[in-house]
Amino acid sequence: ADGESIVLSSADAGNKYFINISAATCSVRLPSCASNKGMEVSFYLDITSDTEATKDLDIFTNATTEFIMGGALDGGVLHDTSVADDLLRLDSSGSAASGGDMVSLVCDGLHWYVMNAVATGADVWVSGTATRS
Repeated sequence: ADGESIVLSSADAGNKYFINISAATCSVRLPSCASNKGMEVSFYLDITSDTEATKDLDIFTNATTEFIMGGALDGGVLHDTSVADDLLRLDSSGSAASGGDMVSLVCDGLHWYVMNAVATGADVWVSGTATRS
């Protein structure tokens, strides 16, 4: 996926995505939690994203009542996402993105949980509230 928006469905369970943010920010909408208990999905910045410093990877839930929570490492420091946030952003303006920066998520049927999230740069992971169209 090269900078385009991605809308995931149940059929995408277990997929691993290599994302290119060198040309544009990529936004990913996760599927509804209610019908996706146990779903896992992973996102990796590909090599063309290496040293990107203005574009981001935004991952957000299907509904404002579904949250993304858990720990994410950036630059060796733990970023604890809030239990009230529905957006997890790899924000390259805090520190340039690196090829291989990644996040894996799992759904419990109500919310999404960070299983693994690692970014080379410091102050990269940001959680907040998504803007939906």
